[in-house]
Amino acid sequence: MKSFFPYIFTAIIFLIAVILTDAVFWADSADYVDSVVAFQQGKDYNFWEFGHLFWRPSGWLVWSRFFPSAENGFWRGEINLTFQWLSYIAGFGAALILAGILKNLKLPVWIVAVTTAGFIFSHAFLNFTQTGTSYVAALMFYLLGLFFSLRETEEKNFFNSILSGICLALTLCFWMPFLWTIPAVIIAPLLLYDFKRRRLIEAAAKIAAFSVAVVLFYGVVLTVLQIDSFAEFKSWITAASHGNETRGLMRMVFGLARSFVNMGGDGVLFKRFLLKDPFNPVSFGALISGSLWKFAFFYSLAAGVLFLLWQNVRSRKFFIVLLTAAVPMLGFAALFDGGAVERYLPLFPVAFISLAAALQIEGWRFLRYAMLAILAVFAVININVLSVWEVSEQQNKIVSRVALLETKAQPTDRIFVVNWTDDLINFNRSFPFNPVNLRGNLKLNSVVTPGSAQTTQWREEFAARSFLAWENGENVWLSNRAFSRQPKADWNWVEGDDKNVGWREFPEFFSNLDFGETLGDENGFTLILPSETNKTFLQEYKNKFTDKIQF
Repeated sequence: MKSFFPYIFTAIIFLIAVILTDAVFWADSADYVDSVVAFQQGKDYNFWEFGHLFWRPSGWLVWSRFFPSAENGFWRGEINLTFQWLSYIAGFGAALILAGILKNLKLPVWIVAVTTAGFIFSHAFLNFTQTGTSYVAALMFYLLGLFFSLRETEEKNFFNSILSGICLALTLCFWMPFLWTIPAVIIAPLLLYDFKRRRLIEAAAKIAAFSVAVVLFYGVVLTVLQIDSFAEFKSWITAASHGNETRGLMRMVFGLARSFVNMGGDGVLFKRFLLKDPFNPVSFGALISGSLWKFAFFYSLAAGVLFLLWQNVRSRKFFIVLLTAAVPMLGFAALFDGGAVERYLPLFPVAFISLAAALQIEGWRFLRYAMLAILAVFAVININVLSVWEVSEQQNKIVSRVALLETKAQPTDRIFVVNWTDDLINFNRSFPFNPVNLRGNLKLNSVVTPGSAQTTQWREEFAARSFLAWENGENVWLSNRAFSRQPKADWNWVEGDDKNVGWREFPEFFSNLDFGETLGDENGFTLILPSETNKTFLQEYKNKFTDKIQF
């Protein structure tokens, strides 16, 4: 019974976590659903995307075989639920596999329990396990690859090495950023066990199996897509970035901490402080009273882990494995969307294994107790912010804006909010099972998506989408916030976050248009008329729009 305790404990903790909490950010889940719906209708909308190669097909395969309704109107809810349950299963599997790895490393039972609980209650894992994204599925396969890589046998470990390589290949097929942490899986047995010829042969077998599987998986898809030139291949890869151009060391530093502990809206405060936002300035004192202490706690915990791992020869091997995963992953994050919470999930396996190794270091009792206390604080914070009661309250605050639209707007109408971080966008994309979203009465767009290439031609895109709506007999509604001379603090706008666009450009541009009915106050919406004046003004911008409007 004792040998099964880590698994039983992990299962109970995971069940408690998913009962008490809910996701508040579903990332690109809505796009995956759109893609599967399009595929079912015989269209191609990034079904085989380079960065998440197998995720959409996996969701479509499970849904189409077991759950499809005859009526199109029910598809979105069913597909969302399918993706979500695939993530639940992957999350449960990932937690159990981590417990198995720690147990096989012969760590004390209490350390295995504490570490797996910390893993389950970490912000990024707790949130994305309950969404329709591919991140946790990739995490599960990575952990499985690490499990087979570290599995000890009496004889040469070729079979486990081959299984490890295949699992790592599957990891990339669900989310490509795990590429940067794969070397850590290859070298881990060489460092943590022994550096013998047998281990080198096993590492070579792992690399060979991984390489063959990647070539096979991607080769089949390239054949299906009929991509037979380097230019087409490059275009396919580039499209997976979705035009995202956000980068920077400070984004990475704050994003890493936020992946472990929820900081609410304080990420916006950090950016306003760093960029000296003229509309909503933030003082250093406000940062400290907000969540800077969480930031300090996280890096104190990280420093404690590194310090303890450096205390003896055995634990330094974990230190090297951690650096092998962390250095390339953090470098990538600094260059690409480092503020994203999910960006650091590829680091979680090695990070929590290193934490477990640090906790067993003898001596330094006060430091280890302090680290355990920080883990407990983070768990309480994450449970509180993601609790089903708190998430329900968040949704209720936004429904009043939706209610305004539903009094006048038709389900086919185009509705524009100012920026992608508007709460209404997140409500529409991250709460798919809310009755409002199940009715499908919101066809939301944002005028700008800060950090993407889109901001260089937002006027042109607005014009093109407006013309498309009018041609289809749809109305165009615009958030009243676009007419304000400056943004309020709770509008999630950070001046200077994207150098290509400033807030005052919005009222300057939209003041040239003719308006119809206005709903509500600054949180309401205004009808943009399909008048000749508006069409004449927007035509010039529409003609300059170079991108395709998909789906």
